Amino acid sequence: MGHVANIPGGVDIELKVFGSPGPVYSPLPKARQQQAVAFLGENAFVTPTWLIDEQIARLLSPSDVAQRLSNQQTRVLRTMISSDKLLRLLDQQTRFGAEAYTVEQLLDDVEKLVLTEITSKKPVDFYRRSLQRAYVQSLIDKSAKPSDSGGDVFAAFMRGPSTYNTDIRAISRARLKAIQKKLQGAKGGDASTVAHFEDLDFQIRQALDPKG
Repeated sequence: MGHVANIPGGVDIELKVFGSPGPVYSPLPKARQQQAVAFLGENAFVTPTWLIDEQIARLLSPSDVAQRLSNQQTRVLRTMISSDKLLRLLDQQTRFGAEAYTVEQLLDDVEKLVLTEITSKKPVDFYRRSLQRAYVQSLIDKSAKPSDSGGDVFAAFMRGPSTYNTDIRAISRARLKAIQKKLQGAKGGDASTVAHFEDLDFQIRQALDPKG
């Protein structure tokens, strides 16, 4: 799944020697990137609960089994929409126009896979709640001013490139507003879902208007 998650925003690299024609770096075809997102939707974001064999799990750990699987899902999601990938897509759409897979198209495709329960009025289970929180938090992080790392080079490196002074900030804020609007009209199927939607709404509201 990690390999597939690296396809959106990816490039083909063809090393050259002096005088060889053609580019070294070429963006992956838009269709291939979209196919990768669809594949992850079917095989990672639709929770592969078959990976949990209870006969084995109960021999190895008293708890944390479901959380481990959830962590793997959110790790794939964060890889697919990482800041460096979004910045690369932004560069590609600026340079190549309609041929490129845009940031908006990627986020549209991801939201169709991750946020479906907001409009379907179906209960959101443990795994999907974690996935939705991770997506919303990723947008919040991309729209927020990066905190001062206090000169800690390692912390700055692990945080990745800043998107604060780029179009990604505006896109992320617009996405958060659109999600918030959907949440305010959503009706959860059970108490956990209702609480989850209210929490997402609160987190977005705090991010967009921390003084409100």
